[in-house]
Amino acid sequence: MSRKFVMFSPVTRLSGLLSVEVTMEEDVVAEANVKGTLFRGFEWIMQGRHIRDAIYMTQRVCGICSMAHGACASYLLDDLYDNEISENGQLLRNIMYASDFLQNHIRHFYLFSMPDFVRMPDRPLFQGQDLSDLRLNPRDNETLVGHYFEAIKAAQESHQILTLFGGKAPHQHSFVEGGVAVAPTADKINQAMALIDNIRCFVRDRMVPDTDLLARVYRDYFSIGVTPARLISFGLFRFGPKTKPFCGKEVCWTKADLAWWTQARSMRRSPGPGFGYRESNSTTRIWVILIAITRVLKPLVGRPG
Repeated sequence: MSRKFVMFSPVTRLSGLLSVEVTMEEDVVAEANVKGTLFRGFEWIMQGRHIRDAIYMTQRVCGICSMAHGACASYLLDDLYDNEISENGQLLRNIMYASDFLQNHIRHFYLFSMPDFVRMPDRPLFQGQDLSDLRLNPRDNETLVGHYFEAIKAAQESHQILTLFGGKAPHQHSFVEGGVAVAPTADKINQAMALIDNIRCFVRDRMVPDTDLLARVYRDYFSIGVTPARLISFGLFRFGPKTKPFCGKEVCWTKADLAWWTQARSMRRSPGPGFGYRESNSTTRIWVILIAITRVLKPLVGRPG
């Protein structure tokens, strides 16, 4: 029996360093081990600090998904102190969280995934690109390269929404235990609505068609590395005075909302590349988040804190 050992190190385009070790037997994976090789030491750093410092310090785990770490710390402190959160406080928390999700998904699709499938310009940061399985025709390739750079602006605008209500991004200072620290003024809400309109247009006119294009061209990738669908979710956005996970039963959809949702869900019926199925689901989540932020921001003007 032939036995072969393969190592991928470092695995790039992620936060931190990753090493993958694979043992092959007769060209079949017999064993695979993944390990993180970058020691962060956050557990050590937070020892002896005040518990509220966790909200700010855990966000330094990542500059891309910092909001999620701070949100988890805030939720934990709400449970420990038995806090009651106002309705406006929960809505603003969810707007900040959703804004961070938008920039995260846009960056993941374009900046992390797309260079595997698109010939990028021969200049830094794209030199040494793996060109072994590029299939797009020159016209489509040029179009997606342009959208790659447009995506940087769309992700930036998503972070601007977080900055309006979080004070700064990344590593915001407003989503704290007990509520929020930044008031939703009419000016900030109007700015956020304008930014959401821009992001919605980008997702509708660029990201959804780009996802569909790659899903069609790399249709065979859908069957590569298929594993059992063992998935679990405990909810994401929180509502109510005790920050309970949102179950989805309370939402009321307009005809416009349903049109966006139908378009987003259609992406999930098409086979796609290795990242395609996940990104199709991500595109669906982006539509829902865009709808949610828009629906929440409009009535916030003039509401009591």
